[in-house]
Amino acid sequence: MFQKPSNLLPALAGLVLSGLLLASPPPAGAQEAGQEAGQEAPQVGAGEADLEPALRSALRDSAVPLSLEVECTDERGPRSLTLYPSGVLIWNGRRQARIAAAERTALLQDLLEAGFAGFEERYGGRPVSEGTGAPVMVLCRIAVAAGGVAKSSFQDVNGERSEAFMALAAHLLDRVEALGDAGVTAESLADGLDRLAAGTLAPEALRLHLMRLPADEAEMGVILLVAGAAIGRRDYRPGVELGELRSEALSQETLQSLLAALAAARLPELPARLPAPDVYRLQVRVLQHEVSVEARPVGVPAPPAPGSDSERLVRLADALLELR
Repeated sequence: MFQKPSNLLPALAGLVLSGLLLASPPPAGAQEAGQEAGQEAPQVGAGEADLEPALRSALRDSAVPLSLEVECTDERGPRSLTLYPSGVLIWNGRRQARIAAAERTALLQDLLEAGFAGFEERYGGRPVSEGTGAPVMVLCRIAVAAGGVAKSSFQDVNGERSEAFMALAAHLLDRVEALGDAGVTAESLADGLDRLAAGTLAPEALRLHLMRLPADEAEMGVILLVAGAAIGRRDYRPGVELGELRSEALSQETLQSLLAALAAARLPELPARLPAPDVYRLQVRVLQHEVSVEARPVGVPAPPAPGSDSERLVRLADALLELR
């Protein structure tokens, strides 16, 4: 059971979560990636009257989807957890585990007993001078989504610390640390992709972002996103249009087709920079392992040479964008 502490945690001046320096409060990544594909986005920025009933509903009914993301740097060092509605847990971005029903219940009880639904959106921070945008430096963050209601709260490195907030973040991390440390990991990106294909790693361990922009700026580009066991697409013209995200659950068949396309392209071998007839930006991450490739026209746009690295990238992008 969560106990509110009687003493403030020690000040940790200068520590910033994973070196993160943000110009605005961070998004709730688990909420976006973890929500069930095809459903409406959670009601973000919910107040106590909205979130507490949603948490209690999730406590009573295991079918109510729950996402939780906690990132914190304290006297234990930097730690993080991401819990998806499927029960998949990503610990420190490096290991995957699955929580049992009892652990899910305990996390919900911790949030309710600490009164997280009534927490402020932000604790600490420096006043923003008129005409300037003082950056937000995040020390700890908690983001929750339950039953279509979402809330995020964070502690700034600067300013007064919230004893209750810091203690809750540490307690949530402590609760799953042993489980996370014993989870499955990957030795490399190639190993991670193999483990995804074999089912040793869950689809939640994979993140993929692909952007293709035609050389003709008047034409519409496209963004493909795979995250949280969902796949989504949106139209994109830089500075002109960002279309609505159309998402759906990532089926096992689609996942295997995606992995086959990555294998055929020998993704880990592709150079980080390539010439191509259009602009491409591809990022693929499995747990802590990531490969990024960027390609753009050099001189007059022309089809890539057969068998070249550029052709492999273009073929890969075409295959990924055809996934359904």
